[in-house]
Amino acid sequence: MKKLGNNLIIAIFFLLIIFCGIGARLYHIRAPLADHQEWRQCDTAAMAKNFSENNTSILYPQIDWGGNSSGYVESEFPLFPYIVSIIYRFTGTNSKYGRMLSILLYPLSSLLLFLTTSL
Repeated sequence: MKKLGNNLIIAIFFLLIIFCGIGARLYHIRAPLADHQEWRQCDTAAMAKNFSENNTSILYPQIDWGGNSSGYVESEFPLFPYIVSIIYRFTGTNSKYGRMLSILLYPLSSLLLFLTTSL
């Protein structure tokens, strides 16, 4: 019975953290990409836009600041920008959709992190 009480407290605490995190991520969701990490957000948004508009392969991410080059960039595997590009094909290019996807994935990644560290 005591273990059930402890698990309930942990679950409530975890949900409280998740809801606070979602609230923090919703703050200024419609604001332009201009904060302390704007360069990274802009690169991710540019990759998603170029995947969507150019129908390029997930293996060839492109950014918009490439100058006279084709704009191909070395980065981590661009799964997130590619998923955002699929959303862009249905909704049009808008950075809020990438942010919304990030908010939707946050609880799942937090749960996975919690489960792997509590084993």
